[in-house]
Amino acid sequence: MPHKARKVYRETNELCLKAEVKVLTKKEVDTWLFSVSDRMTRLSSGVAGKCYLLQEQNQDLVFKMFKNIDDAYVLALYVKWEIKYLCLVKGIPGLQQLVAACPKKHLIVSEYAGETLLRMV
Repeated sequence: MPHKARKVYRETNELCLKAEVKVLTKKEVDTWLFSVSDRMTRLSSGVAGKCYLLQEQNQDLVFKMFKNIDDAYVLALYVKWEIKYLCLVKGIPGLQQLVAACPKKHLIVSEYAGETLLRMV
């Protein structure tokens, strides 16, 4: 892994900790995804990756997995930016709320905020 990407991962971890967002280890992510993957529904996919919905009894969670970027540094930046902007809207009703992240696995977990406006129109 390039030095620049490692630096971004460290910065992203610090950002999460400052915002009181749980930072997951790679092992926690692998264990969690293995246990729930059969109950996840694909919400969307795009240039940077895919989003899945996990509907649990108490909470609906969105797993955003960044995958389709070859450059490790750019991929690390995408994850950092997404987390940064989700931290900025923390506590605003009706918007996705960041629950957890694993920068090294390129994964963000947030509360599901509902259908997009385009689907409602």
